[in-house]
Amino acid sequence: MKIAVLISGGVDSSVALRLLKDQGHQLEAFYLKIWLEDELSFLRSICMPNWTAIDIGASFGAYTLALAKSGAHCVIAIEPDDDARKSLRNS
Repeated sequence: MKIAVLISGGVDSSVALRLLKDQGHQLEAFYLKIWLEDELSFLRSICMPNWTAIDIGASFGAYTLALAKSGAHCVIAIEPDDDARKSLRNS
């Protein structure tokens, strides 16, 4: 499966990237800074309808929602913080 992985450079996204690669998935990794409009525009421009995108450490979902609106086949948001996750679910 081809998967777009949004990474921050932190441990969680780096480990997830390695685990997905070890499972044999074809990955496109994108390093992201936080809350910059140019990155949101970039995501919307590169996301393909047949992609599955995984936002690890999704926080309140800025990138998750941009990917969902861009037409990604499937967007998976992973967020361990209860408050952020609840807010994302309500978005």
